[in-house]
Order: sequence, then structure tokens, then C-alpha cells
Amino acid sequence: MRRIFTFLWLLLGASVFGQIHKEDVNLTDFIREIEQWKKENNRIQFVAWMPADYWEIAGSQSSNVPPKTINQMKEAMKDLVLVYVLDMRSNGDGTMEFKSNDEIKNDLALVDSGSRKYYPLAEKNISQRALRIGDQLRPFFAQNMGKMGQGLNIFYFQVKDNKGLNLINPRLKNSFSIREGGKQFSWVLPLVSLMPPKFCPVDKEKMKGNWNYCPIHGVKLN
Repeated sequence: MRRIFTFLWLLLGASVFGQIHKEDVNLTDFIREIEQWKKENNRIQFVAWMPADYWEIAGSQSSNVPPKTINQMKEAMKDLVLVYVLDMRSNGDGTMEFKSNDEIKNDLALVDSGSRKYYPLAEKNISQRALRIGDQLRPFFAQNMGKMGQGLNIFYFQVKDNKGLNLINPRLKNSFSIREGGKQFSWVLPLVSLMPPKFCPVDKEKMKGNWNYCPIHGVKLN
């Protein structure tokens, strides 16, 4: 496990600015899609969803990472929806007030495309490996959020279809939302950063996978 978490830190350290060759996925774009912020007056809310695919995408940028290590991490997280949540108020004197883990948990739910609600798992229902992976990721977010990172909390959900597979798959067409503190954070899937690119038939320029027409020439994309 120590080797896995050393690998995790190497990935996170490179992920903010790195672009990987695996499927031509830009990891910066990927991170932007899984994070959401809301600000209203002096209140700030942050929700980040970390799909299990992250490990394979980030791991593929290093030839020194054995596939076995990547598979171990994906296996630990494949049935779970890992979410980081911050809910805080910024005071005029520069101090910050954070909602506690329990306060957030009591008003936190994942809502699938069929309007079914799911609630955070109790720690006893989460594997020790998955818990450790979540704990190792928190300092990465906290470091990039400065003082706000002190109020970051981790929650795990389990959302399965009738075949027992994780319903929240970043590569498949779907949608879901996280409801916290009276606000809704929504994702429409698949993530654009994971979609195959399209190309303009006029000049062969690469376009985003969710675009239907070239914004320059107005022609339908291949």
C-alpha cells in the first residue's frame, strides 16, 4: 500500500498542468470538469467528484507505473462515488467558518437521473483501502485551496444499476447531481474531456467531442 500512495502523490503533483497521451485526455480539462464551485455573498461551496477512471488516466503518463498498481487503485474505487465537499463562510475580518463533516453529511445526497436519492455510506461499509485513498487525496485538494482546504470533507456513495455496476460512469451517457446545503451541483455525462475528438471536414482541425458543427465553417463534424 505504501508504494501505491507514493505513486498517488506523484500523479497528483503532475496532474495540475500535465497532458497525457492516453486517449489524448488533457488532465487539466478533466479536473476542471469534475470540480464545481458556487459563491453567494460570503458563502463558498465546493464539490469535487473523483471518478475511478482518474487512476488509469493519470497513471498512463508514466512508463514507470506498473499496470498492476493502477488496477489495484481502480479496483478499490470502482464501486464507489468519491466526493469532496467544502461549505464555508468568509468573514469580514479574514476568518473563515467551516461546516463540520456531520453538518454537511446531514444535508448531503446524490440524485441520479431517475431522481432516486442516495446518501453517504457509513465508514464501516467502506473498505480500508478506499478510505486510505480518499484520505491521501485530501491534502492535494487542500494544498491547492489554501486556507479553505482546512474545511474539506470526504464522502463515499454507492450507486449501482440492476447488474450491480457503478451507475455513475464518466464515459457513458447519463446525469447526476450532488445536493448540499440547499444547492445543486450537476454533471452531464459523458465528460467532454473523455469523449473522442471530432474533426472539421474542411481543414481537419480537431474539435471537442460534444460539438456537432464547426464554429468556423458551420459544417457538420465527423
